[in-house]
Amino acid sequence: MLEQTTEAHTNKLTATDMAVARQGEVLLAMRRHMEDLDNRGRCCNIRTRGVPESEGEENAEEILTELFQTLLPVTPPQRFKFERAHRALRPRSLEDGPRDLVCCLHSFPVKDSIIRKARERPTWPYRGTQVSFYNDLSPITLEARRAPVTAALRDHNIFHKWGVPFALLARHQNR
Repeated sequence: MLEQTTEAHTNKLTATDMAVARQGEVLLAMRRHMEDLDNRGRCCNIRTRGVPESEGEENAEEILTELFQTLLPVTPPQRFKFERAHRALRPRSLEDGPRDLVCCLHSFPVKDSIIRKARERPTWPYRGTQVSFYNDLSPITLEARRAPVTAALRDHNIFHKWGVPFALLARHQNR
Protein backbone atom coordinates (compact mmCIF):
# COMPACT_ATOMS: atom_id res chain seq x y z
CA MET A 1 0.00 0.00 0.00
CA LEU A 2 2.74 2.46 0.96
CA GLU A 3 4.81 1.48 -2.11
CA GLN A 4 1.81 2.08 -4.38
CA THR A 5 1.24 5.53 -2.90
CA THR A 6 4.93 6.41 -3.26
CA GLU A 7 4.94 5.18 -6.87
CA ALA A 8 1.78 7.18 -7.64
CA HIS A 9 3.34 10.34 -6.19
CA THR A 10 6.56 9.72 -8.13
CA ASN A 11 4.60 9.27 -11.37
CA LYS A 12 2.58 12.41 -10.71
CA LEU A 13 5.75 14.39 -9.91
CA THR A 14 7.42 13.15 -13.12
CA ALA A 15 4.35 14.14 -15.17
CA THR A 16 4.32 17.58 -13.53
CA ASP A 17 8.02 18.08 -14.25
CA MET A 18 7.47 17.18 -17.91
CA ALA A 19 4.49 19.56 -18.15
CA VAL A 20 6.53 22.40 -16.63
CA ALA A 21 9.37 21.72 -19.10
CA ARG A 22 6.91 21.80 -22.02
CA GLN A 23 5.43 25.06 -20.76
CA GLY A 24 8.92 26.56 -20.59
CA GLU A 25 9.51 25.59 -24.23
CA VAL A 26 6.14 27.06 -25.24
CA LEU A 27 6.90 30.26 -23.34
CA LEU A 28 10.28 30.60 -25.08
CA ALA A 29 8.64 30.03 -28.48
CA MET A 30 6.02 32.68 -27.67
CA ARG A 31 8.71 35.13 -26.58
CA ARG A 32 10.60 34.62 -29.85
CA HIS A 33 7.39 35.05 -31.80
CA MET A 34 6.56 38.28 -29.93
CA GLU A 35 10.09 39.57 -30.57
CA ASP A 36 9.70 38.78 -34.26
CA LEU A 37 6.35 40.60 -34.41
CA ASP A 38 7.80 43.58 -32.56
CA ASN A 39 10.73 43.82 -35.00
CA ARG A 40 8.42 43.40 -38.01
CA GLY A 41 6.32 46.27 -36.69
CA ARG A 42 9.48 48.38 -36.60
CA CYS A 43 10.66 47.45 -40.11
CA CYS A 44 10.09 50.97 -41.49
CA ASN A 45 11.51 52.71 -38.40
CA ILE A 46 14.77 54.63 -38.24
CA ARG A 47 16.39 55.69 -34.97
CA THR A 48 18.49 58.87 -35.29
CA ARG A 49 20.97 59.51 -32.48
CA GLY A 50 22.74 62.77 -31.63
CA VAL A 51 20.26 65.45 -32.74
CA PRO A 52 20.27 68.14 -30.02
CA GLU A 53 16.99 68.78 -28.23
CA SER A 54 15.64 72.31 -28.41
CA GLU A 55 14.00 74.01 -25.46
CA GLY A 56 10.83 74.91 -27.33
CA GLU A 57 8.73 73.11 -29.88
CA GLU A 58 10.55 71.15 -32.51
CA ASN A 59 9.20 69.55 -35.62
CA ALA A 60 10.74 66.09 -35.81
CA GLU A 61 9.57 65.58 -39.40
CA GLU A 62 11.32 68.75 -40.60
CA ILE A 63 14.54 67.84 -38.82
CA LEU A 64 14.50 64.29 -40.20
CA THR A 65 13.65 65.46 -43.73
CA GLU A 66 16.65 67.80 -43.60
CA LEU A 67 18.88 64.96 -42.36
CA PHE A 68 17.61 62.51 -44.96
CA GLN A 69 18.19 65.13 -47.69
CA THR A 70 21.82 65.25 -46.53
CA LEU A 71 22.08 61.50 -47.02
CA LEU A 72 20.11 61.29 -50.27
CA PRO A 73 20.37 64.72 -51.95
CA VAL A 74 18.82 63.58 -55.25
CA THR A 75 15.69 62.25 -53.53
CA PRO A 76 12.89 64.84 -53.49
CA PRO A 77 11.65 65.75 -49.98
CA GLN A 78 8.14 64.55 -50.88
CA ARG A 79 9.46 60.97 -50.90
CA PHE A 80 10.14 61.17 -47.16
CA LYS A 81 6.56 60.56 -46.03
CA PHE A 82 6.26 59.92 -42.31
CA GLU A 83 3.71 57.82 -40.54
CA ARG A 84 5.03 59.24 -37.28
CA ALA A 85 8.13 60.98 -35.95
CA HIS A 86 8.96 61.75 -32.33
CA ARG A 87 11.62 61.73 -29.64
CA ALA A 88 12.29 58.43 -27.88
CA LEU A 89 9.85 57.89 -25.06
CA ARG A 90 12.03 58.40 -22.04
CA PRO A 91 12.49 61.37 -19.74
CA ARG A 92 14.96 64.09 -20.70
CA SER A 93 18.35 63.65 -19.07
CA LEU A 94 21.39 65.92 -19.19
CA GLU A 95 23.89 63.12 -18.56
CA ASP A 96 22.48 60.71 -21.16
CA GLY A 97 22.51 63.26 -23.97
CA PRO A 98 19.62 64.04 -26.30
CA ARG A 99 16.86 61.50 -26.76
CA ASP A 100 16.84 59.68 -30.08
CA LEU A 101 14.50 60.72 -32.86
CA VAL A 102 12.40 57.76 -33.99
CA CYS A 103 10.42 57.85 -37.20
CA CYS A 104 8.33 55.46 -39.21
CA LEU A 105 8.43 56.01 -42.95
CA HIS A 106 5.61 54.99 -45.28
CA SER A 107 7.98 53.39 -47.77
CA PHE A 108 10.35 50.57 -46.86
CA PRO A 109 12.53 51.11 -49.98
CA VAL A 110 13.11 54.74 -48.94
CA LYS A 111 13.95 53.65 -45.40
CA ASP A 112 16.31 51.00 -46.76
CA SER A 113 18.05 53.56 -49.00
CA ILE A 114 18.60 55.84 -46.01
CA ILE A 115 20.05 53.05 -43.85
CA ARG A 116 22.31 51.82 -46.68
CA LYS A 117 23.68 55.32 -47.24
CA ALA A 118 24.06 55.91 -43.49
CA ARG A 119 26.27 52.81 -43.18
CA GLU A 120 28.90 54.42 -45.40
CA ARG A 121 30.08 56.51 -42.42
CA PRO A 122 29.62 56.07 -38.67
CA THR A 123 28.42 59.65 -38.16
CA TRP A 124 27.04 62.47 -40.28
CA PRO A 125 27.33 66.23 -39.63
CA TYR A 126 24.23 68.13 -38.62
CA ARG A 127 24.26 71.74 -37.38
CA GLY A 128 27.58 71.45 -35.59
CA THR A 129 27.01 67.97 -34.15
CA GLN A 130 27.44 64.42 -35.36
CA VAL A 131 24.41 62.16 -35.80
CA SER A 132 24.09 58.48 -36.57
CA PHE A 133 21.28 56.35 -37.97
CA TYR A 134 20.16 52.89 -36.88
CA ASN A 135 17.45 50.37 -37.52
CA ASP A 136 14.97 50.52 -34.66
CA LEU A 137 15.11 47.11 -32.96
CA SER A 138 13.13 45.74 -30.03
CA PRO A 139 14.72 45.83 -26.57
CA ILE A 140 14.67 42.01 -26.45
CA THR A 141 16.71 41.83 -29.67
CA LEU A 142 19.22 44.38 -28.40
CA GLU A 143 19.60 42.46 -25.14
CA ALA A 144 20.11 39.19 -27.03
CA ARG A 145 22.86 40.81 -29.11
CA ARG A 146 24.59 42.08 -25.98
CA ALA A 147 24.36 38.75 -24.11
CA PRO A 148 27.47 37.00 -25.57
CA VAL A 149 29.70 40.00 -24.87
CA THR A 150 28.33 40.39 -21.37
CA ALA A 151 28.79 36.67 -20.65
CA ALA A 152 32.41 36.73 -21.86
CA LEU A 153 33.22 39.72 -19.65
CA ARG A 154 31.52 38.08 -16.67
CA ASP A 155 33.46 34.83 -17.27
CA HIS A 156 36.73 36.78 -17.10
CA ASN A 157 35.66 38.74 -13.99
CA ILE A 158 35.79 42.05 -15.84
CA PHE A 159 33.58 44.73 -14.31
CA HIS A 160 31.39 46.29 -16.99
CA LYS A 161 28.23 48.24 -17.58
CA TRP A 162 26.28 49.30 -20.61
CA GLY A 163 26.19 53.02 -21.26
CA VAL A 164 23.67 54.93 -23.29
CA PRO A 165 23.09 54.31 -26.11
CA PHE A 166 25.30 51.30 -26.92
CA ALA A 167 28.51 52.12 -25.13
CA LEU A 168 30.24 49.32 -23.26
CA LEU A 169 32.22 50.55 -20.26
CA ALA A 170 34.64 47.93 -18.88
CA ARG A 171 37.23 48.05 -16.13
CA HIS A 172 39.97 45.45 -15.71
CA GLN A 173 42.93 45.72 -13.31
CA ASN A 174 41.95 49.32 -12.55
CA ARG A 175 42.16 50.29 -16.24
